[in-house]
Amino acid sequence: MDFQPNYNNPSQPEDKSSATMAFASIMFGIISIVASCFGTSLIFGSIGLILALLSRGGSNAYPKNTVIGLIVNSIGIFIGAMMVIITIITIASFGSIDNFMNAAQTYLDNYYSTLGSM
Repeated sequence: MDFQPNYNNPSQPEDKSSATMAFASIMFGIISIVASCFGTSLIFGSIGLILALLSRGGSNAYPKNTVIGLIVNSIGIFIGAMMVIITIITIASFGSIDNFMNAAQTYLDNYYSTLGSM
């Protein structure tokens, strides 16, 4: 049996730096989703998205880990953008942060006063 190398196979092994960047991209994506509670998901998601795009290297195809990194970072960026939009809408509807905080304090005072009477 003769062994003929297959030069038509487009799948090439992923180099170590691309795999490392893809893994880092996934980690930044997870951090960006968790950090959406703290308002920093746009920063972490953007860094992860850049790492995912750079991990592709010179190939035309996206490796599996790179695709996962792109998806997770996109979700983190989307959640972060929605949090910013909701914050802007909330502040605009109350006029200022002070008005919002006063309304929230009034609501909480009323809520806890009705709890105490039960």
